[in-house]
Amino acid sequence: MSIVGFDDFDWMSALSPYLTTVAQPVDDFASTAWRLLMRRLKGDMGTDVERIELPCTLKVRESIGPARPRLKAVAEIR
Repeated sequence: MSIVGFDDFDWMSALSPYLTTVAQPVDDFASTAWRLLMRRLKGDMGTDVERIELPCTLKVRESIGPARPRLKAVAEIR
């Protein structure tokens, strides 16, 4: 079994096994939100929808591994 968490908190690399996580760019979220808020307060935002994508990072640690090979089913049990 593998486990992957979301958000990259400090404790995820403090416990064993270290938890694999999807890290979000929190600082980029904050600066983008601030920039958009300032534009809105200045009245610079139009009515068009703006799509903003910020990249996440997969931090592979000890909590994942390769899948085990499947066991062959027993055809007949007598």
